[in-house]
Amino acid sequence: PYQGKSLVQFRNYTTKYTGREYVDSLVFSFGMKTTDIQVDTAKIIMEYLGTVPETDKKYRVSVVSDSTTAEAGKHYEALPAEHIFRRGQLQDTLRIVVYREHLNPSFTEMENKKITLKLEPGEDFDLGLAKGIGIKLLINNYLSKPDWWDSNSLGHLYYYHPQKWRILMTFNDGFKNQHT
Repeated sequence: PYQGKSLVQFRNYTTKYTGREYVDSLVFSFGMKTTDIQVDTAKIIMEYLGTVPETDKKYRVSVVSDSTTAEAGKHYEALPAEHIFRRGQLQDTLRIVVYREHLNPSFTEMENKKITLKLEPGEDFDLGLAKGIGIKLLINNYLSKPDWWDSNSLGHLYYYHPQKWRILMTFNDGFKNQHT
């Protein structure tokens, strides 16, 4: 069994048959949401490495200010220094409240506001794998091109335009998934 101090990391990878594929950023977009939604929550999966915790544990997340373009209070709610990893869980969710009002909705300008996050060691946790201790959260207000657009198996969709994607979604809800 595992011995030693528990570890925490961002779960910023997918497992494929060729191994793990890591990403350095995640996207939260208001682009698919109705305009009446002005506040929402970005969710980042956290991973616990060690034995299943019997009590709640605290982990620390900081915002790296020199590589962050989003402003606390304007684009997102300021983060507390400590967060709770719930007992009995090996995965939990870091929740960041994000605001739409000051995000540019223009598809042609494609502006992203970036929050660079970094895990810090604390009383309950040390840091996990090197690729999992930092991540960027990109926040935008346009309908960004989905990951699957260029490699779709439906034939050739050619150039991407948000209106084209909106039309496809009216025909089939399956098109709403941005990440498959």
